[in-house]
Amino acid sequence: MPEPIEEDVKKIIRSKLKKKVTPGLDKVRVREILENEEIFVPIVTDLLKNSIQQAVVPDKMKLVFFDRYIRKVATEIWRIIVQ
Repeated sequence: MPEPIEEDVKKIIRSKLKKKVTPGLDKVRVREILENEEIFVPIVTDLLKNSIQQAVVPDKMKLVFFDRYIRKVATEIWRIIVQ
């Protein structure tokens, strides 16, 4: 199974996140993610790589990735990884 790379994560964040949504459980606004993608993309990529390598999703990560605004991004990333 290929690991997610930053370019995949960046492309998905740019195409799947809607700018006009309120913050989710993590209190991070989509606008902040998009304006600071150079910070968020490596973090999200590393979280995904670690999750795949360990075959677990940490509880704190579940709160972020299963939040209704981030769920789309996580689902798309997993689709690319599983292909």
